[in-house]
Amino acid sequence: MPNDKSPVYIGPPAMRARLLLEAAAGMTAHPDEPYREPELTLQTDGGGPPLRLSASSTLDGITRVVGGEVDLAFINPSSALTVAYRGKGSCFTKRQPA
Repeated sequence: MPNDKSPVYIGPPAMRARLLLEAAAGMTAHPDEPYREPELTLQTDGGGPPLRLSASSTLDGITRVVGGEVDLAFINPSSALTVAYRGKGSCFTKRQPA
């Protein structure tokens, strides 16, 4: 039975994903980089629907989730999500299914 110091095997798909995510993180790290709003699409092996993620952190993320363009978006601050959920403010005239 492996102990806490045993190396953990990481298969090729997970290793490729980690390398890709690290590269994307590096490309967004510097304020002068033009790539500031990362998006990620995860495909299935069986041809099912992809999982689409967005980290734009703007109100646009809410409308993209509601419109079905992405499945999950990081929203900052959470007050923007509250406004969408309640359907208040100048951005939303009705409650959004967020």
